[in-house]
Amino acid sequence: MAHFNDAAVLGNAAHFFSQPGADPYQAERLLQQAAALQPAKGQWTDLLGRLYGSAIVGAAGYPRSDPQTANAAFAEHARTVLVTSADQMLRGAAHAVLSPAALRPELSRQAALANIRNWCRWRN
Repeated sequence: MAHFNDAAVLGNAAHFFSQPGADPYQAERLLQQAAALQPAKGQWTDLLGRLYGSAIVGAAGYPRSDPQTANAAFAEHARTVLVTSADQMLRGAAHAVLSPAALRPELSRQAALANIRNWCRWRN
C-alpha cells in the first residue's frame, strides 16, 4: 500500500534519507511533497530548512560531521535554494542550524561572524 498522500509517512521517509551517507535529494523531495499536502503546517518547511543547514555545516567539515558522508553538491544546492528563496521560515530554520555551528568556542569572534556571513549570505 502506497502512502504518497500521508505527510507523516513522507516525513518519516525523509528523515531516513536525510541521515549521513543517504540521499539528501530524496529527503528534500519527500519534505516538499509533505509540505504540499499540508501547506498550513510549517513543520515540513522547518525540517527542509534544517536539512539544508545541516548539509552546509556537514560539507564545511565542522565537528560532528563526517567528511566521508558530506555531500558538497547538495550543500551548494542548499545554498542556492536559500539564497533565492523568499520563504522566511525555510531560511530561519537553516539559520538555526548554521549559527550555533559557526559560533564554536575555539573561533575568534571575528572568524565566527565571518562564518555566519558566508553561510547565511541571504540574511538581511
